Amino acid sequence: MSITFPIFFGLMFGDIGHGLLLIVSILGLYAKKNVDLGGIGNYIIEGAPLLLVCSVFSIFCGFLYGEFFGLQYVVQNGIIMVLEKALMLFR
Repeated sequence: MSITFPIFFGLMFGDIGHGLLLIVSILGLYAKKNVDLGGIGNYIIEGAPLLLVCSVFSIFCGFLYGEFFGLQYVVQNGIIMVLEKALMLFR
């Protein structure tokens, strides 16, 4: 399970931005591993290494899918460019 679960997680949750947020939140929780957070908090901290691997696969698949926080992107001349449709959301 510890081999296939991160792969399928990355395939289903393939997004660079969400994967980065997951890494930051897991590292923040893992920094508190010596603090007693209660029942579910301790289980999450114990599963932090698995969640960290899941977030790495999520970022990898996000590059394959071209997704950053749900917005499509393309790479032109080594620079990640957001498509025009995505920019229309901010106008």
